[in-house]
Amino acid sequence: MISTHVAPLDKDKVAQDGGYMIKKPVKAHLHDGSVVVYENGFVAVNDTIRTSGIKYNLTRDDSLIIQMLPTSEVAEYEYYRKFWHADTFLLTLTGDAFYIILFYALKAASAGISSMGA
Repeated sequence: MISTHVAPLDKDKVAQDGGYMIKKPVKAHLHDGSVVVYENGFVAVNDTIRTSGIKYNLTRDDSLIIQMLPTSEVAEYEYYRKFWHADTFLLTLTGDAFYIILFYALKAASAGISSMGA
């Protein structure tokens, strides 16, 4: 089972001098209320995000593609992490396997009873 978690992204890390790169989907919430979506993450160099993103206005009824965004315009970042829950998958698999085994056991038992009666 896979789930998605939203997590904040540290603004100071993005604005650092050495540059910053993230490969996960990111929303940049701007001071003017608009939002820029970076579906595949972004690269920031010298206080500027240098990756194309989709900028939506405050009411989200208009959008445009932007190529660069000064990090000073960003109020907050959030990114999306995907988690694979192996325990849930194994429990589901184990549960399915149990029902399959039970089905065949009952089928075999039923076949055995009817063949004894014949």
